[in-house]
Amino acid sequence: LSSSDPTLERHFKGHRDTVTSVDFSCSMKQIATGSMDSCVMIWNMKPQMRAYRFDGHKDAVMSVQFSPSGHLVASSSRDKTVRLWVPSMYVFFLNIVCYLLSVQKLPQKTITLTHKSNKTRQFC
Repeated sequence: LSSSDPTLERHFKGHRDTVTSVDFSCSMKQIATGSMDSCVMIWNMKPQMRAYRFDGHKDAVMSVQFSPSGHLVASSSRDKTVRLWVPSMYVFFLNIVCYLLSVQKLPQKTITLTHKSNKTRQFC
């Protein structure tokens, strides 16, 4: 192997179906994943720290995204909802019912949720 060959840093196992989305927190201490199993998982980079499973969506999670501050994680699902989660607690913070087109970070340090009617909401 040459020094430029990739090496596996860490393997995360816990979803029951295909992983559909991954995002790193801005601190690089946590990873959020969404899956076809309808769950969001927050993984800590330190192996001795536990992972959190967030249940609540009724269908596949298609996208996950940390807020720029890292204090919230947004998830969108085929169940037509967006949920905002606190990444260190096993509770969801807010549930938004809509036909979601996208969840994205913007330079203004907000998360923008875009609805099919072109209505948007922003969260820090």
